Amino acid sequence: MLLMSPSPRSKAMILTRWLIVVCVVLSFSGCASLSTDFEEPSLQINSIRLINFDGITPQFEIDLHIVNPNRDALELKGLSYTLHLSGRQVVSGATSDLPVVAAYGEADFKIDANVSLLDGLQLLSKLMNEYQENINYEFKAKLDLGRFYPTIPITREGVLNF
Repeated sequence: MLLMSPSPRSKAMILTRWLIVVCVVLSFSGCASLSTDFEEPSLQINSIRLINFDGITPQFEIDLHIVNPNRDALELKGLSYTLHLSGRQVVSGATSDLPVVAAYGEADFKIDANVSLLDGLQLLSKLMNEYQENINYEFKAKLDLGRFYPTIPITREGVLNF
């Protein structure tokens, strides 16, 4: 029986296959090293205040509080939101002006929410026709934590006292 040594070309093919296998294994281990114990941060509304009401379009300030229960800091990329008052959507917007929340930390931030002219007119008409000391609100938001994390939907409901 005659044993032949592998040709340089077959050695190169074997080496290439091994390199591919090693790269695939390393890429899977890289994905596995991503944090799997990620917990969603909590977002609470501290207050919703009417800060300006000159003319027809009111402006609200929404004061938010976020808690990061994770070992890594959260670099918030964006927040899109809507605000419903008495069942009507009166505000929608987005912001990228958000804080970095330290690991196991908390942060407060504010967003200014402007009501569109048409929505402002509808809200003003409703408030004039039906005097209410309290108005129900619903705040919906999507919190974007970046590419490697899913967006987090948030819904909060409450009552505004005037």
